[in-house]
Amino acid sequence: MAAWPSTLPAGLPHPVRIVTREVRLRTQMDSGRVKMRARFTAPPEDVTHPGMVLTDTQRTDLETFFVTTTSGGVDEWDWTHPATGAAASFRFATRPTYRSLSVGPATGRGWIADFALEIIP
Repeated sequence: MAAWPSTLPAGLPHPVRIVTREVRLRTQMDSGRVKMRARFTAPPEDVTHPGMVLTDTQRTDLETFFVTTTSGGVDEWDWTHPATGAAASFRFATRPTYRSLSVGPATGRGWIADFALEIIP
């Protein structure tokens, strides 16, 4: 399995929002109590962040990682869980989009990369 590129920032920028998906599926019956069952035994977690600041080179690296390494966001990769610090499997939930910065990090133009992730159990 692939790993997060070492040329990109090592972690997600804070604040990070992690939401565990609902496991229960509720069905209203014609009469009587609502029925519930589990959709899956291990729910994925949805991860969002305010945007990752990148240089021009890092923007290219992230785009290459998305398109080539993860096959357009389909394949999983190993990274560090932002809350626990443990190893976890990630997948892109959305395609990265980029906003330009008026002043970039260090030298050159800068970018803010927006994307959502899934932590796969």
